[in-house]
Amino acid sequence: MALNCCICGSKPGLRKVMIKNKDYLCYDCVKAAGFNPFTWTGNLKTGKDEIQGLIAAGGKASVKSRFSEEIENRIVSSRDLNITRSVGNLFKIDEAKSLWYGQDQFGLKQSAIHSFDDILDYELLEDGNTITKGGLGSAVVGGAAFGAVGALVGSSVGKRTSSLNCTSMRIKITLNSMDTPVEYINLLQMKVSKSSAAYKKATEQAQEILALLQVMTHTKEATGAGGTESAADEIMKYKQLLDAGAITVEEFEAKKRQLLGL
Repeated sequence: MALNCCICGSKPGLRKVMIKNKDYLCYDCVKAAGFNPFTWTGNLKTGKDEIQGLIAAGGKASVKSRFSEEIENRIVSSRDLNITRSVGNLFKIDEAKSLWYGQDQFGLKQSAIHSFDDILDYELLEDGNTITKGGLGSAVVGGAAFGAVGALVGSSVGKRTSSLNCTSMRIKITLNSMDTPVEYINLLQMKVSKSSAAYKKATEQAQEILALLQVMTHTKEATGAGGTESAADEIMKYKQLLDAGAITVEEFEAKKRQLLGL
């Protein structure tokens, strides 16, 4: 019996309602269909197909809830994309199509889907201060900011605060889009100690995402230059991903053999 939402695929934990055929709906999908998850009594008589129809129609009584568009977009993305690389629920990539999107920690709120080509630059913000940044024509800088957790490529560009706590950590991605000029990936949204496991996990996830963003923008530059990137450059790119923990040793060795024609 699947515990994921049968509509959007999220893992709602306790925030779910059982429907017909022992399927589950997350609260957001219940609301998108036009029902109140706390008072809905017809749940066991309602099937998945009927829920999908209600969401597509804008919810019960044709009143389109504010959740409907988010859920529809999430369903479309899950059908159309083949996610080949991800960092938790936060960052998803379809390498074949050169597309990506971000989500919250629980996979409930999803950004728009963007092309690698949309990315202009990106930076890691901690309590509003720029800790690392990178983008087209530059390497990721600010590696020293992570200390023992693991250095990224480059040197520090922002002053790290002396506070023992962190209340906010997020990655800002600036895009070449008038409709969506910026996306944020939130890694921390509560006060935690910088010696805590939560802070360490957030910095490790930030490191992985920044390494992937570096590769994504590097790929764009190489393509724009006529594809003249050497095998050595490509290997170095994947070595950075290995060092960041974004790929395994086996994946790195397989890619290296492929690039060297072995």
